[in-house]
Amino acid sequence: MKWLALVAALAVAGLVAGLLLRGGDDGDDAPPAATRAEGDEVEAVVGPTCGDLEYGGDGEPGLVVAQLTELQGPDRAVGIQQTDAARLALQQHGWRAGPWRVAYVSCDSGTQGNAGFDFCAENARELARDEDVVALVSATGSGCTVEQLEALAAADDVPPAVVSGTATFPCLTHEGPGCQESEPERYSFDGRPIFARVVADEDAEAAALAELAAQEGLRRVFVLHGRDAYGAQVAAAFTAAAEAAGVEVVGTEDWDAGAIAMHGVGRAEPDAVLLAGVGDPTVARLIREKVRVLGPNDGAVRLLGSDGLLRPALANLPAAEGLLVASPGLPVERLPERGRAFAVELGGGIQPESMLTAQAVEVLLEAIARSDGTRAGLLDALFATKMEDGLIGDVALDEHGDPTPRRVTIYRAVDGRFRPDRTIDPGDELVEAAAGAR
Repeated sequence: MKWLALVAALAVAGLVAGLLLRGGDDGDDAPPAATRAEGDEVEAVVGPTCGDLEYGGDGEPGLVVAQLTELQGPDRAVGIQQTDAARLALQQHGWRAGPWRVAYVSCDSGTQGNAGFDFCAENARELARDEDVVALVSATGSGCTVEQLEALAAADDVPPAVVSGTATFPCLTHEGPGCQESEPERYSFDGRPIFARVVADEDAEAAALAELAAQEGLRRVFVLHGRDAYGAQVAAAFTAAAEAAGVEVVGTEDWDAGAIAMHGVGRAEPDAVLLAGVGDPTVARLIREKVRVLGPNDGAVRLLGSDGLLRPALANLPAAEGLLVASPGLPVERLPERGRAFAVELGGGIQPESMLTAQAVEVLLEAIARSDGTRAGLLDALFATKMEDGLIGDVALDEHGDPTPRRVTIYRAVDGRFRPDRTIDPGDELVEAAAGAR
């Protein structure tokens, strides 16, 4: 994916007006843009992998929103697109949040060639020390977000608020059987939550798969899962949500435990097989074996998959035809009009993660507009978010920082590509059942 060029200025005034939230209105009736104190100017942000401070509005900015993104390694192209999305969101709001002028800085999580997260915690610590930084957009996976939050929770004073469109680990916001005893409290500052997300978590993903099974009339499902924490968690959460949805799980096996005998799966007489985990060569083999033994995926025994299977290489497998995969977020074609217009402005090949990152920025701008410009004030405003007409639609945050509605897209493998089939907002009963399985 190529670097997506930023648009220097919006060309059509009518489109701009339609895209801006009320809090970003820069019309004649808008109050003068505020800074925290008269003459208090933002200085360069210090971070081990942070870029230059960016600001495209009038006057001098008084607040900074930072973004931590993976800008190296195999996910570099998506990371670049996410930073472009964040900048465009700020640009379309005139670099304003109500009365506040807001600058931006991009920081690299620095994960290339390293099994850990080189700069996740270090950047977070440095950003917390910079009083101009009131918020952090976490556009990384859950592992890096965990390190950010642990570092911020240990800050000397109230840290920046963190909003993510990509971190789906359930224990970041709520407890459950699979969480550590210290979760999610250890991601809070002085007992106060500092993290929110605009993306459905893995419990909602599992609940959506259970609802999908019920919608399709699948009453007996065999679950195969990876040994990784994600695969095991989704499998357990699906099993609990399936029971609440009236779907029986007739067997569960770890696909890494040894050769899976698909004939043995067939003896359980399932209506469907669920593959829960990350797409890898094992998954490709299982898909081929499933079709060879149990027939096509749109036949008597269907094939379902978790988000980890949403890989172009798997869609290209002839045996994957008809596979249904659940993934949090919305593709561009399922976005409301505002979101589609934003995606056109951003460029081609837009990924759901980039739209969710832009939505995270908008949630922060809307909360900053309702705040007094302090970190504490922003946290108060953030957890009271009820935004209408966002880039992905209406967005509200509950007291834990989780979004409603919980949008999960079901993709179907058709002719070598994953195509959107439907969107599911799983009910509270199924999500609560899934969470209780952890």
